Amino acid sequence: MTICVALAAQDYPITDRSFGYTTAYAVPAGTMYVETGYFQLDGLSGLEGTGITGQSLLLRTGLWKGAELRARAWYQSVKLGATKLEGLSPVELGIKQSIVEPSSGWPSVFALVELGLPVGSGAFRPNGIDARTKIIAEKYISNTFIIGINAGRVWRGLQNHDLEYSASLRTAITPEMALYTEFFGTKTDDFAANNFMGLAYEVWLFPQIVLDVAAGIGVSEAGDDHYWAVGLVYRVGK
Repeated sequence: MTICVALAAQDYPITDRSFGYTTAYAVPAGTMYVETGYFQLDGLSGLEGTGITGQSLLLRTGLWKGAELRARAWYQSVKLGATKLEGLSPVELGIKQSIVEPSSGWPSVFALVELGLPVGSGAFRPNGIDARTKIIAEKYISNTFIIGINAGRVWRGLQNHDLEYSASLRTAITPEMALYTEFFGTKTDDFAANNFMGLAYEVWLFPQIVLDVAAGIGVSEAGDDHYWAVGLVYRVGK
């Protein structure tokens, strides 16, 4: 079982913006997004001398209308006082599929299923296959504002069931720039909820390249957590 799962919330969204972990949007067929980034969290649950850093790689490719195939991997380092753990987090394979098309005022709704494979090292290696299921909804308000939420479960073995959730408001600054106000977190069976508030800035630098910068603080009872992240997205295809 990943030792930092109760602390890392949803891996501090770097790319696959928006709504805290994943957007209600599927990559078009014939297109691939290569997304990578770095995050740093200091003060796990308010404890001094603790933190998490990590590098991510996410590949998203369109299968057909409203569906995408996903593959994700993380290399993380966790510091707990004098103890330091490093290694590859479980490699995740998944698919996202539209289940409600936006029409007549209804929001866009997608379903996401991901499997965490027992590939990794040390404390980050799971005993078996983990599973994540999530519902993602997005409501277009105007050319300026979009509201989104997502919620789902993560099954880590037979006994551990984690709850993940987030909400976000996207505010367009220009057609190429947007600001996100985000709330997201995780509740595990063994730990209290770990919640965060943050801001993210997304800008299309070029027609194929997106820059994503995010920062935020912990708002759980323990408090004093703070994180920052930077990511890049490269679009391949149309």
